[in-house]
Amino acid sequence: MLQDLKSKAGEVKFRAQLYEQQVLGTDAIPGELSSEQMLAVMRERMQKTSADLEELAQANLLQPPFLELGAERGQRSLVLANHFGLDGFAADLSLDSLRYAEFLANHEGLSQIPQRVCCDAHKLPFADNSIGFAFCYQTLHHFPDPTPIVQELYRVLRPGAVLYINEEPIRRTWKVNLWRRHVRPKGAENKYWRYAKDYILDFVSEPHVNEVEYGICENDDITLRQWERIFGEPATNGIQLKMLPVPKSMSRINHSSASWGLRSWLCQGLGGILSATIRPKSEGSPLAGAREPLCCPVCRGQLSLSASNLTCVACAARYPVQHGIPLLLPREELDTLYSESA
Repeated sequence: MLQDLKSKAGEVKFRAQLYEQQVLGTDAIPGELSSEQMLAVMRERMQKTSADLEELAQANLLQPPFLELGAERGQRSLVLANHFGLDGFAADLSLDSLRYAEFLANHEGLSQIPQRVCCDAHKLPFADNSIGFAFCYQTLHHFPDPTPIVQELYRVLRPGAVLYINEEPIRRTWKVNLWRRHVRPKGAENKYWRYAKDYILDFVSEPHVNEVEYGICENDDITLRQWERIFGEPATNGIQLKMLPVPKSMSRINHSSASWGLRSWLCQGLGGILSATIRPKSEGSPLAGAREPLCCPVCRGQLSLSASNLTCVACAARYPVQHGIPLLLPREELDTLYSESA
């Protein structure tokens, strides 16, 4: 199953209203975080990302250019650009989410903003073997089937490069859904109590968030076995699990697809969080001549800049640039999602 155009339109609309609320100060979506609350959340996420990526940096796995898929407000791409000095791309379907990155950088005193690209994860506008490190947080479960998204990420990574996945939910199989409950965004106050309460409630109820009302996919039903199939053989020994709710020192599990341990089975039943460090192409794989990573999402031809547009030199497709962000979407999506720019 592919993400349909209606779901994509809902995501663009929802993120646009969040931008109005968290940058312009309106009350577009009651119950969502205010500007100050979101900035606090962004700082926390950036700190966590910095710690996560430091481990990868120590292993020399952070290689330019990077690509963050589902970059949202750019908080994690800003960490790579400013704390680790890497050039790269922050990619998301929502133009307004990507615009937030400049607002965040100004508030946090960050000088480097990576190249932001508005695009569709099913048709990434990046050349084969052109990316040195790709990553995403809380992204893949927003698709009915993440398999084609992962395959696109594998395609654009060059030989030896790493795909890093983090904070993807694992379906809790030991549960019953007696009712649906609305889950609001979590602010800083009493957040640990709220996480614990939600975890317990998840055993007997189905969480419902604002995104769902806009048609955005929240696929929390992906089992650990399904994640293994989605990532395929390259991830056989590259999956890490965080089991809930246990002390942090005991929660991390190095999972082997070839041989499940007791804690992997417990994670399948009780639910948890999945991360993965995957090298889909061996270092010695054949590599064509280097080229500019950005390309046409339809034919993968090279792009040239003309006025306020990027034009494909192969198929002559034209893509607008808004607020310094190219909208590299197939024509039908561009006309539907961003008709004022098309």
